[in-house]
Amino acid sequence: MKISLVGMPGSGKSTLGKYLSQKLGFTFIDLDAYIEQKEGKSIATLFAQHGEAYFRACESQYLREVLSPLSLTSLVLATGGGTPCAGDNMAWINAHSKSIWLHTPLDILAQRLAQNQKRPMFKDKGEALPEIVQKLFAQRKEYYQKAHLILELADFFPKLEVSKEALPQ
Repeated sequence: MKISLVGMPGSGKSTLGKYLSQKLGFTFIDLDAYIEQKEGKSIATLFAQHGEAYFRACESQYLREVLSPLSLTSLVLATGGGTPCAGDNMAWINAHSKSIWLHTPLDILAQRLAQNQKRPMFKDKGEALPEIVQKLFAQRKEYYQKAHLILELADFFPKLEVSKEALPQ
């Protein structure tokens, strides 16, 4: 079985993906980390040097590679926040895995993103960050809603943070 986690940046895809893969004995792949490994550059560098269109093309290519019927069969994939929104990626995700949307309240997303300076899209946005998160969510929601399962994370937020602390670094 292949499981793909989709959702906004900061929704917990990587954290929950690691935890879930451990519990199930599956391989975990973070698509952004996979892209960085394959391209030999950070996501921020890819964006800066080649632009978003190039990055999205790479993302689509590597998504298909990871979810290919010939690839691993027991897999938890944490997609990038924008992965489902590019081209026919969400249809591909649904056709080749069980997709789960980690629906996290926007105020929690804004808090998490404000604390994480590794994300160039949200770095140094200050008080404008909640509005940026709302606009991005409005653009992406229609894609996330196509997931096979929607997991409302409002009630799981404290547990998710505890799970994150328990994971090996």
